[in-house]
Amino acid sequence: MEGTLFSHRKMNNTEALEKINILHNRCKEVEGDFIFLWHNSSIYGEYKKRFDEVYCKFFENLNKK
Repeated sequence: MEGTLFSHRKMNNTEALEKINILHNRCKEVEGDFIFLWHNSSIYGEYKKRFDEVYCKFFENLNKK
């Protein structure tokens, strides 16, 4: 979840997106189901930019493949 990436691991948006991509690719390698959780309270206000630049960007990139 975004809390682990940003609060606990202190990642910036670029690092978080890179980590999510790494985890997604590892999951695909073993034919697993990738579950990407994000608190719904973190999609607006001061968190909107982070949501757009990480969560939305991940799915935009996924759709381009």
